Amino acid sequence: MNKKIAIIISPNYQDYAKKYLAECLAGLRKQDYAGEVKIFIADNESAEASYEYVEKILDGEDSEGKIPLAPFVKGGKYEILRNKNNDGFAKGNNDCMRLALKQGFDYIVLFNMDTVAEPDCVSKMVAAAEPEFVGAVQARLMLYGDKNKINSLGNVTHFLGFGYASGYGEEYREEMAKEICYPSGAAVLFKAEVLEKVGLFDEKFFAYNEDTDLSWRFLKYGFKILYVPKAIVFHKAGGSFGVRTFRHLYFDSRNKILFMKKHGRWWQWLIFLPNLIGKNFFHNLFGAILKPRKDKWPRVAGA
Repeated sequence: MNKKIAIIISPNYQDYAKKYLAECLAGLRKQDYAGEVKIFIADNESAEASYEYVEKILDGEDSEGKIPLAPFVKGGKYEILRNKNNDGFAKGNNDCMRLALKQGFDYIVLFNMDTVAEPDCVSKMVAAAEPEFVGAVQARLMLYGDKNKINSLGNVTHFLGFGYASGYGEEYREEMAKEICYPSGAAVLFKAEVLEKVGLFDEKFFAYNEDTDLSWRFLKYGFKILYVPKAIVFHKAGGSFGVRTFRHLYFDSRNKILFMKKHGRWWQWLIFLPNLIGKNFFHNLFGAILKPRKDKWPRVAGA
């Protein structure tokens, strides 16, 4: 029997949907998965025009309402949760996941809005998730701008509390499925029954490292997390906060500290804090200032 799939697209904020949603949905509409699928989106404090755009494109029209698009699934089912505030990536996704759990979906698949999935991506992830010991599955994330280069082959947690994407920027070579430490929230499948046991994202993280924290809870409960290279997603990395913006640096630094408070040991703090200061402050911030490029300094300045 085919499993019921809830696909959650990362929350819309301001005009984020107008930049990314059309291409993301175009990829999802081509999925070859034969079972029941429903799409969920949280709308976080976006302008009225942006919210109306999300409704229109989910109903099957392009941004100008001229070209009808094929229904997303049988009956074109979807649901939008509109939030008055921007409560972050973690809460926006949690709102959708809670609703999906109440509606009895078997698997919950998260896609960033700035991703484009290959047509067999969801079916490959579902097939890999069938064993009882599997709690989550990550697709192979490739860089959208250079489709032969890697965004993430599964993520790694350093013993000092830092998480990083395996293989980032390297040329891709064939490989086998494998267990990973934690998946990227940009393209991940969670089993609903496992989420019921371990909980959802910790909303204190707002954005960044919430996937790391959740995955550690999966592992503590004894569930495996798999990376499946044949499930392919192209990612416009940095689409939400950009790269090396003050906002990105703040949440990235703060959330590493939150993660260490929850999961780290006292002796790890002795090396964690100097590394945090060196990497997040000197490398990311001053690296962009001292080596200015036209696409870097405006981001650091918050422009």
